[in-house]
Amino acid sequence: MHQAFCEEKLGVCEDAKNHSLADLQVDTASGDVRVETVAGDVVARSASGDLSLGAVGGHVKASLASGDVHAAEIKGGADFKTASGDVKVKIAEGGIKAKSASGDVVLGNLREGDFDAKSLSGDVIIGIPQGRTLEVSLDAVSGKVHT
Repeated sequence: MHQAFCEEKLGVCEDAKNHSLADLQVDTASGDVRVETVAGDVVARSASGDLSLGAVGGHVKASLASGDVHAAEIKGGADFKTASGDVKVKIAEGGIKAKSASGDVVLGNLREGDFDAKSLSGDVIIGIPQGRTLEVSLDAVSGKVHT
């Protein structure tokens, strides 16, 4: 397994491509980051660019000024902040906190943990498995909340 620290001004973070990583730390000024598998934690900051993650075994902390966050599966929880961009997670097994000034927050299936989403201008959508009990905090100033 690799550990990667990527700092990229433009383009895709090359160290993050085609590797199974133990942990990932990414700082970009402008550029997209795509990673299929991270066994541990992800820390990502970007001024402009998308973050696309496959399976993450640890915790995700991502802060993007302008860009979308997409994740297939997160097992260790996550903390997302975007000024202008969507947050979309298919499956989460830990608690999720998501704040977006202008963008949608979509969680397909929250298997474990709590969900705290705040969006000033965007929709908040959460999928909860049948029989699952949890505490959910949702807040949308301008937009809809769906469960």
